[in-house]
Amino acid sequence: MIALAKATFHHEALLYRGDDEFVAGTVAFVRSAIDAGAPVVLAIVDERKGDLLRDALGIDADRLALTDMRVVGQNPARLIPAWRDFAERHQDDDAGVWGIGEPIWAERSDDEMIECHLHERLLNLAFADFPQMRLLCPYDADSLAPAVMEQAACNHATLVDRGEQSVGDWVDLDDIVDPLRDPLSQPPLDARGIAFGSDSTYDARRFVAEAAEAAGFEEEPVQDLVVAMNELITNSIRHGAGGGVLHAWTDNGTLVCQVRDGGHIEGRLLGRELPAPEREGGGGLGLWLVNQICDLVQVRALDDGTIVRVRMDRIRPVVQTPNAIFGQP
Repeated sequence: MIALAKATFHHEALLYRGDDEFVAGTVAFVRSAIDAGAPVVLAIVDERKGDLLRDALGIDADRLALTDMRVVGQNPARLIPAWRDFAERHQDDDAGVWGIGEPIWAERSDDEMIECHLHERLLNLAFADFPQMRLLCPYDADSLAPAVMEQAACNHATLVDRGEQSVGDWVDLDDIVDPLRDPLSQPPLDARGIAFGSDSTYDARRFVAEAAEAAGFEEEPVQDLVVAMNELITNSIRHGAGGGVLHAWTDNGTLVCQVRDGGHIEGRLLGRELPAPEREGGGGLGLWLVNQICDLVQVRALDDGTIVRVRMDRIRPVVQTPNAIFGQP
């Protein structure tokens, strides 16, 4: 790995063991922000830890905004837009922009964990031109596997462990593209598939609806999934040599749908940033919408084309907007 000589923004991993160390590390971070004059610190953590942090801050709790990571961050690709929204609203604060985000927890599935690590790496790219931003990412060292902790060292410029700071093994930004090239597993043998083109979009949408209905989805999430997959189908027709192949299968109660085509994605943050209105043809808006709808989205840009795999759970929380907060006085 090629270590960066200087971090472009302050991206720190807090290694903690138990609630007491979580509170000690995050409270110290928030009080540093308050001492620096920051008007507000955004913490995207689960609701229980948000309550712990707010209670520990006492009279300073009014300087804290809390958003439930288990909801807005279920799909890690929705987190960069949340941080971008907060950063842009506070970019003129003299004390800079301060935030706490914990996207990784032990109960995450293997695929979710992969996408969380990718998110942590892409944060370094998304905010490379935002040195006034300071982001602390807690990691539960008691419950997370050693490989997860090793990846944390690669994705953060600084590690904080029981008050001691050390330099992370941060990789060069040019290497961030690598996870987008890691192949996904093949669809299982019992997965249903259909080829589609410009003359068969109705059949492809019907295929998705039938797969969701067979998996036990109610009407509204079926419609949501059809909207999301229609965006991917349309992208394949426009940018993927006129069509592609659609697969669907279930995995432990989750419906998985995948589109593969011969196109190529340009831009490592595509789908994680709202496209500018002036962008030609609205490029990137479709993948953005898919990320807002689906519980997990995996994008792979390979030599022979592009794969986008989405997951939807039958029972789904109401997705919060980046501004939605809980527990703020």
